[in-house]
Amino acid sequence: MKIKATESQIRDEKYGLLGATFAYCPCGDNEDYGSLIMNASVSNGSDSGVGNMMWRSYDEGLSWEEIGFVEKSFQYDRRGSMVKMGGNAALYTDRKAGVILYVSNEMYWIANNYLSTKKFSRPFYRLSFDNGRTWTDKHCIITEGQTKDNPIPDMVFGRNFAICMAPQIIPADDGSLLVGIQCQIVD
Repeated sequence: MKIKATESQIRDEKYGLLGATFAYCPCGDNEDYGSLIMNASVSNGSDSGVGNMMWRSYDEGLSWEEIGFVEKSFQYDRRGSMVKMGGNAALYTDRKAGVILYVSNEMYWIANNYLSTKKFSRPFYRLSFDNGRTWTDKHCIITEGQTKDNPIPDMVFGRNFAICMAPQIIPADDGSLLVGIQCQIVD
C-alpha cells in the first residue's frame, strides 16, 4: 500500500463543507479513469443541509474542480417542510466491478422542525458505472425481508431513526458490502 500525503484545500465562499469522503475512479473506458472524486455535505448555515456536492481531482488530490450537486435539498410544501439531502454521505470503489457506491440520507424536516428528522429519515444508495459522471436512481437501503417504511427490524419511518453518517463500507467475504447504519430508537 502506498500512502501519499498532499496539502490542498477547497475554498468555497458560499458553503461550509462537512464529512468529506473520497473514491478512486475505476472505469477505464473514459478520461476520468484514475482520477479521484470527493463528496461533502454542504451547508450555508447551521443544520441547513443544502445537499451533497462532488469535486474531481486529476492530480492525486493536489487540485480539485467542482462537479456539482449529486443531491440537493428541496422544499415540498408551503409549511417550510424540506427533504434535506446529506448527513455526511460516503463513497466506496469496487475496482473489479468498475463501480462507485454512494451512500447518503434523505431527512424530512416537517414544517421546518429539526426534531422531525429524528423520526423521518431514509438511508439510500446510488451507483456510478462511469467514474462519477452519472448516478443511478436512489435505492433505499433495506435489510432482507423488510420494506421501505420498515427498512431495519424495529426501525419504522415516522417513529424512529436510521441514517448512514459517513460510514465505513467494508467488503465481506461473500462479495456483499457492510454499510454502517446509525439507529436511534426514539419512540
